[in-house]
Amino acid sequence: MRPTAAGTSCQVCGGSCLPLFSTVDVNRRVTREVFHYRRCGACGVVVLENRPSNLRAYYGNGYFAEPRSVAELERFGRREQPKLDIVQTFVEGGRLLEVGPGMGSFAWLATRAGFAVDVIEQDERACRFLEDVVGVAVTRTSHPELVLAASRERYDVVTLWHVIEHLEDPWDTLTQSLRALRDDGILIVATPNPEAWQFQRLGARWPHVDAPRHLWLIPLDALRRHVEHAGAPLAWATTDDPEGKAWNCFGWSQWLRNLAPTGLGNALAVRLASRVAGAAVAQALRPWESADMNGSAYTAAFRKTSPDALAGSRA
Repeated sequence: MRPTAAGTSCQVCGGSCLPLFSTVDVNRRVTREVFHYRRCGACGVVVLENRPSNLRAYYGNGYFAEPRSVAELERFGRREQPKLDIVQTFVEGGRLLEVGPGMGSFAWLATRAGFAVDVIEQDERACRFLEDVVGVAVTRTSHPELVLAASRERYDVVTLWHVIEHLEDPWDTLTQSLRALRDDGILIVATPNPEAWQFQRLGARWPHVDAPRHLWLIPLDALRRHVEHAGAPLAWATTDDPEGKAWNCFGWSQWLRNLAPTGLGNALAVRLASRVAGAAVAQALRPWESADMNGSAYTAAFRKTSPDALAGSRA
């Protein structure tokens, strides 16, 4: 962000980013630092102003749930079936690249469905698990945009499941993801929705802010404009898929859990009670959260056009 007379200029559209709120790490409580978010008045992008230089330190142990056995990996993988269903709506098989796979439950499921899977991941422990247990080709880096820019591989599908909000430069990562796609390939992005009904009510205490790990909250329209300009029109988007509904439930459950005093939030009774209560709240509020892209997270699919088709569409 660059200083302007009104505040700072938006990296995305050049509009003015004004202070939105300040918050602390209410989800994991690994720090007492205060983090300041701004929102662009033009495109609606929300961005963390004072980004930590050592962001990995704010994830801590246990951020990724490591399967304790192949059987548990299979169980985790079956939970990813809604993601695979979305992919196979557009592409039945071929080469798939997942950016930010964590411990690889989706990557495992995709390989079982016949995809040839490569992944890009920055966590060292996760990379070892992905190579040794999941059995996929791994590139370890905290700058996926550089790897993608240098890659000669071409994929049928590139997926970023709840990754772009963590990246220093999601915009170049999106552009380079399209570069890595074959013509007619599919880019799938899932990320928190800053136009969510929950966010409008919970504000700085919305769990999907997740300061300081989430550097960006990107409205679908801002994402669409960037990706379409790079050559991939929006093919489909929703906040009401099974994953979106689960993120609604998580938002309410985690918000209730975060109300517990420090030290009690990890107690089993608190975790169970907040989960049950959060599910009940999500069910009661479903008419509002399921309407008009109001859910806590959206999933969007973009289809890459050929240069000739793109030129024709602009003519």
